Amino acid sequence: EHDKMIALYEEADTLRKQADEAQAKFIECKKAADEEHKKHIEQINAIHDTDKDVNAIKGKQKAVKKKKTDADSKKAADDIFARFKKGEKLSTEDLMALQKSGYL
Repeated sequence: EHDKMIALYEEADTLRKQADEAQAKFIECKKAADEEHKKHIEQINAIHDTDKDVNAIKGKQKAVKKKKTDADSKKAADDIFARFKKGEKLSTEDLMALQKSGYL
């Protein structure tokens, strides 16, 4: 019985060492996985920042384009309104342009 107990103790000791090695390996792998996850999150954040920059640039381009379009429409409306004041005949499209620009 005593020999059996010693054999079981040695077996338990061996299993404990294997478990400790497995635990150490697990911790090492978990640290590596955490580091990779951190890098992944940093890349996602960089992509989001780039998207924000792209959207800001697109917004500015859209605003510039709208400003130019508005300026062109205003000039056209000014020309139409000048023709109107001279008594010239205006088309429906001309009247709609005046209305859109706020003259009517």
